Amino acid sequence: MSPNNVSASRQPARLPGMIDVDIQWQLEAPVWMPPEQEIQDWVEAAVAGGVNVDESVAPMGVSILITGIEEITRLNHDYRQKNQPTNVLSFPLEAMAEDNRLLLGDIAISLPVVEQEAEEQGKTARAHFAHLVVHGVLHLLGYDHTEPADAAEMEPLETEILSTLGFENPYDPG
Repeated sequence: MSPNNVSASRQPARLPGMIDVDIQWQLEAPVWMPPEQEIQDWVEAAVAGGVNVDESVAPMGVSILITGIEEITRLNHDYRQKNQPTNVLSFPLEAMAEDNRLLLGDIAISLPVVEQEAEEQGKTARAHFAHLVVHGVLHLLGYDHTEPADAAEMEPLETEILSTLGFENPYDPG
């Protein structure tokens, strides 16, 4: 489902200072982690690409949990009734915080699943992680891919946003 406020022409790939990204790591000594500033940039690009941004846009907040297989499996079971790990989960919120930020919601990403999928798909972990951040943020903004028509809208948008960040089409089989 596409939000009604999508712009036909996309905004710049960043919204500096407009989005507060709270990143929490729930892993012990991972081998690789994307720098927090990159994650911030990816979130800003996804929001800028997914909404019609103008001067009146309120500051926003997004929370990202980077976790392992056990926690992502628990979350997937508790919220989607699927007892298996997944790469990313999104929990839209759309509530106002006390400081007048629009809280878009929470995203959980399993770093071990990202690394495994990246290897299987012949991608870098960084590129796959960026894709899942963009994918998760678009879900927070109301996009979906359950129905073919929705996927036909969401996937090209993900590709376009990732292109502005210097990444290749994540849906290209290579």
